[in-house]
Formats: sequence, C-alpha cells, structure tokens
Amino acid sequence: MKAWLCGGFLAVLMTTSAGAASDLDGDQIKDLISGNTLSVVTRSLAQAEGFFEADGQIRGQRDGEAFEGTWSIKDNRLCFDLPGNDFDICRTVAREGDEVLMFNESGGPAGRLQIEKGNPNNW
Repeated sequence: MKAWLCGGFLAVLMTTSAGAASDLDGDQIKDLISGNTLSVVTRSLAQAEGFFEADGQIRGQRDGEAFEGTWSIKDNRLCFDLPGNDFDICRTVAREGDEVLMFNESGGPAGRLQIEKGNPNNW
C-alpha cells in the first residue's frame, strides 16, 4: 500500500460527491481494472490492494491479511465477492480529473483508487 494514499484522503472524501465526478460505465470500469492492481483506502481507512485478473479473480491483501475473491460488473458498478461477506459489495466508479473514486449505494464516498498496470506485487 502506498503511504501517500492516506495524505489528504479524508479531505477528498469530504468534498467529493458522485454528482461532481463522471461515472464510468461497465465497459470503462472493466478496461480500467482488468489485468491491473488496485489499491484503495476506504472512508473507514481500511486498506486493500489486489490484482484483478481478467477472468474475475482477485488476489491481494486487506488490512495486511491475504485474501482471494472475485469481481464483476453489475449495472455499471464494480462488485466484489470477498471472504467473510454474505453478499456482493457494489460500488459506482467515477473519474474526477486524475482521481478514480468509488461511491456507495446512496452516492456517498466509499474510497479512492490507485491503479497500477499489471501485477507488480506478483499476487
């Protein structure tokens, strides 16, 4: 996890809303993340990083613990099926300038993504 992700993160979450950013459609989300590594710090400051394989598998770590899960696109939202959850977590993905942001079901901020090409951590 990159340390700079936390710097200024809360300020971004407090000032950004889903309406201010441009929502990405399902194809745009898939093009952005498929075959790449995503890092996120959520509003609760939980940290996660994982490699999103083109076949829908995710391998990575969440709060320092290794995990495996799956991802999919449903109704133009990025959805995760992660260990310990009895349901998919789905997020709207939007771009605001150079930032890639996630929003929860009610449009509130859910996290900021950093995207690295490929699988540099060999997950």
